[in-house]
Amino acid sequence: MERIGAYSQKKPLSGYQTNVSSLIIEALVLFGMGIAAVMLHQAFRFPLHLPGKQGLLWIAILVACKCSSRLGLSGSLTGMGAASASVCFAGHDPFSWAIYLTAGFLSDIIVVVIPKSSIGIVITAMAFGLIHVTKPVMRGGIDLFTNISYPSLWGGILYPVVTHFVFGFAGTIIGIAVAKAIVKARSKSKVYHKP
Repeated sequence: MERIGAYSQKKPLSGYQTNVSSLIIEALVLFGMGIAAVMLHQAFRFPLHLPGKQGLLWIAILVACKCSSRLGLSGSLTGMGAASASVCFAGHDPFSWAIYLTAGFLSDIIVVVIPKSSIGIVITAMAFGLIHVTKPVMRGGIDLFTNISYPSLWGGILYPVVTHFVFGFAGTIIGIAVAKAIVKARSKSKVYHKP
């Protein structure tokens, strides 16, 4: 009798510790994905004269992390990882960290507000397209109030706004597809590991 009682007390504690550990690991993975996004951005820097093109990858990673994670602040964690990496790797733009943090924070708000349905996918893609548009808008403000000049804004802000929206929209579709694959793989993994 005593042994059963001891066993039943230990099991919830063990389950709680496992759950906390898995959440900590997930938070570290999200932070790491933000770092990876910036490093990939630096590695694939091609002069295509398409403002926002790197956002295809960044927004895809952000959306995949946000839509597949169990953590409510997953977007902010991914944004914090990207922001910290941008301080080290994106020396040409001293304010890039703020752009990544803003995108991560806004993603946490957007996903709560948008309904989960087929129309929700289109609305989500539009919302993340707008999140990516915050980059040229913020840069426009920085350009206006500091003596930092961004070549992508030399021809005006309209073209960068449009291209950032298009790449953000496309990145969202890719990110949602990746998130669905991650969630599906996770649920299959749980089925196979059932005792």
